[in-house]
Amino acid sequence: MERDPSALDLLGEEAHAEEWAGKASCLRRPVPKPRLPLRTEVITMESKQWTVQIFITEDGDDTHARAVLTTGETSTVTGQGTARRNPVDRPIPEIGDELAASRALDDLAVRLHDVASDDIVHLAGPVEA
Repeated sequence: MERDPSALDLLGEEAHAEEWAGKASCLRRPVPKPRLPLRTEVITMESKQWTVQIFITEDGDDTHARAVLTTGETSTVTGQGTARRNPVDRPIPEIGDELAASRALDDLAVRLHDVASDDIVHLAGPVEA
């Protein structure tokens, strides 16, 4: 049986072709041609830049981090994180910095989500006339 190049073969592997001989025509359909849009619409997107600064301080075996998100509208959201070195571990300050910073960023993410949730509750929904 010769294949129609414009048809989509729904049978799968060639091994099943003989098994479905005579029934194959009911499992083939023409491949639809993509439709072009009737008109072209230009959509412009606004580019924004938000900045996160991480401030790290060490006090003995404790490392504290503060992650501050500043939006373009000068709003800020702050997250806090702390790491404490176990006294039996070797003193490797980078590990404390990484843990405290990651915890501060995690806290920042939760707080930013809370801000968005509050905005949805108070600002979203239909426009009141």
